[in-house]
Amino acid sequence: MITASKLEYRLRGFMAKLRGFLFRQRHDEEFDDELQEHLQLLVEKYVTQGMSREEATQAARRQFGNTTLLREVRRESQTLTSLETLWLDLRYSLHTLWKSRGFTVVSITTLALGIGAATAIFSVIDNVLLAPFPYKDARHIVFPRIQGTQQG
Repeated sequence: MITASKLEYRLRGFMAKLRGFLFRQRHDEEFDDELQEHLQLLVEKYVTQGMSREEATQAARRQFGNTTLLREVRRESQTLTSLETLWLDLRYSLHTLWKSRGFTVVSITTLALGIGAATAIFSVIDNVLLAPFPYKDARHIVFPRIQGTQQG
């Protein structure tokens, strides 16, 4: 059972992810600025301890870790990755279809004809074979057949 506090927590998390998805560029820039500030603080700390600027920069990067991995983890936790992936896939497919217009026209025409033919055939089969006759007690209708037509 979900309590009100858990529901509020999930709703806040979803809203944060939605904001991250909609305003991704601004959030990415803010995160990059924050990373640079932290790196600068570490560099300044090492410089005050007596290291040269180059050594301090290298030591700060080593201690801070992989910044690309941090960006990826942050983006994953603060955006709707499935929607973002869907949007990127849709853009790629539309771009590819636009580049090869002949293939696109042939594909869409083939799909339209196939769907139309399947619909028409199903409609005929449904009306002729599957649907009952529009008569009262249609299951009791008898079809007389003449046997032995070759003997006269």
